Amino acid sequence: MIHHFVLLPNPWFGADEPPSENNVPYNTIPVVRRLLGSPVRLFSTYHMALGSRGTAVWIDSHTDFGGGDGARGQRLAGSCASELLDADDDELYDDLNEMASSMDASVFGYSENDEWTRVAVDEEEGRIAIGYLDGTILLNEYA
Repeated sequence: MIHHFVLLPNPWFGADEPPSENNVPYNTIPVVRRLLGSPVRLFSTYHMALGSRGTAVWIDSHTDFGGGDGARGQRLAGSCASELLDADDDELYDDLNEMASSMDASVFGYSENDEWTRVAVDEEEGRIAIGYLDGTILLNEYA
């Protein structure tokens, strides 16, 4: 399970003053925005990248390859959080569990081996890059 937290802006932050212990730009208590289903397998590689416009992509474990022993496998998944960025602060506290369960992830690809190590997203150019153990970089383009 992937837990997506946000730090809400501090409404009393004074932008004309330097940040300090008494003048912080964000509230210090994270708020759960959504929960995303993600298989858990010990010692597997996980990585996540966040885009500047609300896209999140990640590598996590995936073991549903039929006939395998379930000890290997990865998936590239993602989700767009732009609807969360546009929400009113008042809405953030209203029934977060309902909001969390209503947002699903999209799966973009699978690997039968545990060879992916890093992921990056470039929303402006429409690209997702995947880094491999051997240094290879796979560049995916999307519209």
